[in-house]
Amino acid sequence: MSSIKSRNLFWGIFLIVLGFLFLLHNFDYLDFGNMVRRYWPLILIYFGLQALFSTQKSSETKKNRSELGESGDHFEKSYSQTGGENVSNVFGDVRMRFDNQTVRQFSSSNVFGDVDLDFSRAVFEPDSSIRVSGVFGELTIRLPQNVAADVKANYVAGESHIFDNHQSGLFKNISYTFPSSDADSKTLRIEATIVFGEIKIFS
Repeated sequence: MSSIKSRNLFWGIFLIVLGFLFLLHNFDYLDFGNMVRRYWPLILIYFGLQALFSTQKSSETKKNRSELGESGDHFEKSYSQTGGENVSNVFGDVRMRFDNQTVRQFSSSNVFGDVDLDFSRAVFEPDSSIRVSGVFGELTIRLPQNVAADVKANYVAGESHIFDNHQSGLFKNISYTFPSSDADSKTLRIEATIVFGEIKIFS
């Protein structure tokens, strides 16, 4: 089985089990928060074992990145270089700038690491949307000053800083609308999801 198929299988099973545990928590059959606090290191053990078994592949990847002039610690490209649709990553950080780029739809997913998206100099089309998700790490989205945003954010355990709204705790589902001073501005839809970590959205 290829590494991509094995990762897809793992995350499919992981999400099914996680959904089942949420269901049991909602019906008061178990305290999911307490279970997470006790057993979350098992996920780190899984990633550690996976890293050990893929040492050779990782070395080859770093060698290829160094030949291409890319950093081995994170994935960093501009919007135009990636085609402007979807960026996926497993290990490491994702950092992208969208300087003078027109954005309509963009999505990013990361498993283990931070996601830092700088839209501060981007141009958004009407009904634009951004979707960002991660499992462990920090999600940061910088927006232009004149953009109105409709934000939906959720996480299992962590905290969020969405404009002037700050929350922390377990099982948070947040809806937040940021008004713009520009009356002609279109509302940007943002969905941000992290399992364990922090969400930051600001302009």
